Amino acid sequence: GYTGTISDDTRGNVTAIGAEVYGYDGADRHLSTSNGTTTSAYVRDLAGEVVEYRLNGVIQNRYSGNTTLDATGVNVVERTIGLPGGVTLTTRAGGDVWSYPNIAGSVTTTANSTGAKTAGPLLYDPYGNPLSAYPDNQTGNLDNAWLGQHDRQTQHQTGLRPAIDMGARQYHPQLGRFTETDPIEGGGANDYGYPTDPINGSDLDGSDWCWKLCPVTHVFAVAGAKTGHGVARGGKFVWNNRSGEADLCPSAVPSALRSLRPAVGRHRGEEPLARGSC
Repeated sequence: GYTGTISDDTRGNVTAIGAEVYGYDGADRHLSTSNGTTTSAYVRDLAGEVVEYRLNGVIQNRYSGNTTLDATGVNVVERTIGLPGGVTLTTRAGGDVWSYPNIAGSVTTTANSTGAKTAGPLLYDPYGNPLSAYPDNQTGNLDNAWLGQHDRQTQHQTGLRPAIDMGARQYHPQLGRFTETDPIEGGGANDYGYPTDPINGSDLDGSDWCWKLCPVTHVFAVAGAKTGHGVARGGKFVWNNRSGEADLCPSAVPSALRSLRPAVGRHRGEEPLARGSC
């Protein structure tokens, strides 16, 4: 849960929850979270992709596509690879980590390169709050946990509220809400709302519907994005929504949605984010 007053700015961005404050850039992209003692911060490129992570002002890691680099940006720390069936492989010098998801795409078990289980079962409530420990499949306190198959990393730095960068917006499991308004006008009943039935629906990009009409989840872009909000913001954490999934979408999908072109965006993998390409 949470306590304290929730404050926002004139653009609708949540700037504080109790003593925890949040910073944004001119495009309303989340940049920092601080409680006065601990500060977690991102550096984003012009496309909105996270290229650097800092803790208390000190560079922890830099990022290039699906590769995590050290603070110098020269040495590779690890690489995350999406595999068939939703399994992800994190290759690192200290030992590979295999992450296995459930049907919702949340990591429930991890194993090492010999196949021995290293964590699990890992459990979450429908809104992403952990009911057990977080998996350790990424460097530091940014791990692929709830919805981790889709590379939605949970920031679980000690002292700060857990948060997940959902592409266009940041999502707080304790609130069950986003901290920025929906970039799609009328995209939901509430500008900050996550699907009210998170078991049968999700919003992996922070700006899209997500229907579970087929064996895999497919996300559609919607026309009418607000100015000042990028439809696809934060490319580092947007991946695994493969264009091939469009072939599995039922023909009953409205033609207006099927005619939409894929939105601009980049994910941590070799395939573009596919939205509205049925």
